[in-house]
Amino acid sequence: MKNLRESDLREPVHRFLEARGFTVLDEKRLFSRKIDIVARKHGEVVAVELKLREWRDAIEQARLNLRVSDYSYVALEDPLGRFTNRLFLDAIENGIGLLSVNGSATEVLRPRRSTVIQRSLRRNFLAHLRSE
Repeated sequence: MKNLRESDLREPVHRFLEARGFTVLDEKRLFSRKIDIVARKHGEVVAVELKLREWRDAIEQARLNLRVSDYSYVALEDPLGRFTNRLFLDAIENGIGLLSVNGSATEVLRPRRSTVIQRSLRRNFLAHLRSE
């Protein structure tokens, strides 16, 4: 796709999460930055970072999101259906899930449940979500 923007990944990821029963929210603040997509269902929180390039930055952001979310994904535009081995290894090492977006979003790597949630930070984050 020519002139693709990060926002073009948003709708396919929304559909992916909504099909699994999640309520989906965009651009939720966490400190000085925003999580691209936050999804909630029965007290479970999923964070998604959207990226066209610089997947290493996305992995780092997704890793930080695990402090407030149960699961964290990176969604990347992937027209050929091929992610690099390094991306897979970094995602696996950090417990991050991967979504391939090419018109629709497909889970290519399941995330692990976060073991680094910071309770007070999560409590404040959830209160912030409820207040909007």
